[in-house]
Amino acid sequence: MNESLSIMPDDWLLEIEKTFADLSDSFTSAEPFPHIVIDSFLPEAIAKQCAEAFPVPGSAQWIHYAHLNSSKWGMTDLEAMPSVLRSVTVALNSPDFTRALSTLSQVPNLESDPLLSGGGLHVTRAGGFLNVHTDFVSHPSNRTWRRQLNLLLYLTEDWNEEWGGHLELWDANMRWAIQRFEPKFNRCVVFRTSDTSYHGVPEPLNAPVTTQRNSLALYYFSDERQTVKPRATNYRPRPSDGKRSVLLKADNAALALYSRLRIALRIDDRSIGRFLGKFRRNK
Repeated sequence: MNESLSIMPDDWLLEIEKTFADLSDSFTSAEPFPHIVIDSFLPEAIAKQCAEAFPVPGSAQWIHYAHLNSSKWGMTDLEAMPSVLRSVTVALNSPDFTRALSTLSQVPNLESDPLLSGGGLHVTRAGGFLNVHTDFVSHPSNRTWRRQLNLLLYLTEDWNEEWGGHLELWDANMRWAIQRFEPKFNRCVVFRTSDTSYHGVPEPLNAPVTTQRNSLALYYFSDERQTVKPRATNYRPRPSDGKRSVLLKADNAALALYSRLRIALRIDDRSIGRFLGKFRRNK
């Protein structure tokens, strides 16, 4: 086993490779788009260490994604992460693990993202949410990379289902949520990214103010060997959003502009808070 996986027990990768191979058909045939849910994903002791070490937003390394379509925090700085979370991130970005993901998804030659663009550690607090959307496609710096997979690992112990925070997977026509997954501790969700893979956490979190919905988000790409046409994160209103849909679409347009500027000017994710300040949701 290579050094980047040294935090894991020796047989962990072998078990994951077998699990991914066994679940490949289930993954590709899942509705509304390819996905799989795996509970008890990390070895229990390591998952508990990650939960205990998960930081509270507040330092300069955290990005506040706060606008009409989102209210959450993120950290993409690998070196600023607690050591156990950094080690798990490195392990899940290793060539061995990405090969296992290729077996699961039947997408060959996947590449992990060393910049953790838009990913890394995510925190949602009471009242936080993430409206239903499809993800950006092209990597902000590797212009021939196309995003193919998302991996979400939930790391809050003793989650109460009444607090909400469910990940929703919607149909391609944005009529209803086909799947809803509770963010149970040590649950991993992997799904394909496309222009119709609508997903989100649209209901405001009903958790105590002292509780965080913690997750690790990792994204995987394929090298298309030619420039991939940029496509920004595309938020879509739900049928229940009614008149508020107009505001959500305006915010979506602002995000699309930000995405184009981000690529053209090579600006970093932390700029999004300043750029979208006028669109922030009133607290």
